[in-house]
Amino acid sequence: LDKARSAIAKGDHAVVAEGNTDVLALHQAGFGTVVACMGTALTEAQLRELQQLTKRISLAFDGDAAGESATLRGMELAVKAGFDVKVVALPPGVDPADDPVGFARLLEQAKPYVLYRTQIEAQRAEDRETGRKTVKEFLDSVPESLHRQAAWRWANDFFGISIPLRGAGTASAAAAPSARVVQAGDRLERNALAGVIAHPELKAILAEMPVAHFHAPATRAVRNHLVDGAALDEEATALLAELDARAVAEGIDKLTAEELLLRLSEREVLALLKQTGLDDRMKELQEDLARIQRALAALGDPGQE
Repeated sequence: LDKARSAIAKGDHAVVAEGNTDVLALHQAGFGTVVACMGTALTEAQLRELQQLTKRISLAFDGDAAGESATLRGMELAVKAGFDVKVVALPPGVDPADDPVGFARLLEQAKPYVLYRTQIEAQRAEDRETGRKTVKEFLDSVPESLHRQAAWRWANDFFGISIPLRGAGTASAAAAPSARVVQAGDRLERNALAGVIAHPELKAILAEMPVAHFHAPATRAVRNHLVDGAALDEEATALLAELDARAVAEGIDKLTAEELLLRLSEREVLALLKQTGLDDRMKELQEDLARIQRALAALGDPGQE
């Protein structure tokens, strides 16, 4: 710290690595703000020292299991102490001293705490349902911010469905939906149908949706079968059997199923709004979109009307 003190104060930023070799290699490569915690985790005493110089730190621990655990412990302590925390995501088995010259690129790509924690929780979960619930609990626990919205969009893409968040008001719901969620095509249609199969009380909502909302012939056939008992061909029969188990595999609870049905409607309205020659319907479509987004916001915050 005595060698890095002036650089940290001047740049209002500190990089925290694990050990001696990381500090030596990175200082030799021109990174004067690097210090090392000299152990498996950053401590409260070390954070108090850094707090006198900056409130912005980037953690650059080794890219192995021990380094990941140290990163998680360190960033939790740092966030609790009021630091703005980012994480330099090193590949497994790599430490900063392995490529000090390339460290600049990694430092530029450092991930905000909320995004990094979301990715770790999603990727290390035993299954998708557990991961989605853990991510939702974490994002529900952090204040609304641009970083939270970025983590929310990443999670939507990773799980293939939109996660309703508590306490976000309309911010998350009104934001531009994830491309993978809104334009997921066959996957979105299949997940929505799987949700209806798992939660039959939602058939009334499905019945109100035009058949045109389902683009794939097989999903359209299953929709008609669920709504009015229409016969199924061989392909649609196989799909129905697959969807029967899909809700469990994808962790689609009732709330998520309602969200998926709303996302299908939103996708169609957004597609129509992009078409030309619909000026006479523009106001009607905009009202439909606003209604759908209000419903999405209500799912994310049950106390909201």
